[in-house]
Amino acid sequence: FFFKQKTAYEIRNCDWSSDVCSSDLMALANIAAILAGWGRRVLCVDWDLEAAGLHRYFQARLPEGWVPTQGLLDVVERRVDWRSVTTRVDLPGKGHLDLLPAGTAAPDFVARLQVFDWEEAYGDDALGERIEALREEWADTYDFVLLDSRTGLSDIGGICTVQLPDILVMLFAANW
Repeated sequence: FFFKQKTAYEIRNCDWSSDVCSSDLMALANIAAILAGWGRRVLCVDWDLEAAGLHRYFQARLPEGWVPTQGLLDVVERRVDWRSVTTRVDLPGKGHLDLLPAGTAAPDFVARLQVFDWEEAYGDDALGERIEALREEWADTYDFVLLDSRTGLSDIGGICTVQLPDILVMLFAANW
């Protein structure tokens, strides 16, 4: 996640589980809620495009009927501005946070993700520069930006562990 001094952190789960109710998401959601409760401006971004589920932790606080039909994949594909797909989550007591979901409820999400060419996007489409611009906008807008991403070696994992964060927070859990 990011904070004012433009330092970025990512909470990374290392139990190699594909369970969407995993310890990293719970930790990320709880840390986000605590920070927002303290009056900090918080953005949670679901970079786990292959198994997105961060929005489920905030489902009870999202507007009734809300589904993530647009999100980060749409931003990466230049279909929308990130602000237009970010949703406010009002928390119990005081505070709120913003959520940028993956956009998995779109009927064509899986097909679009499967054909997305990360190498071409970083080359001809200047995705690296666009992500740097996003990082700057997020750092200017929020005190903290928390990222969820896939474990293992992947293009998205590289973005979330190399390009975006200044500090990587690793979580380990027993894999029973």
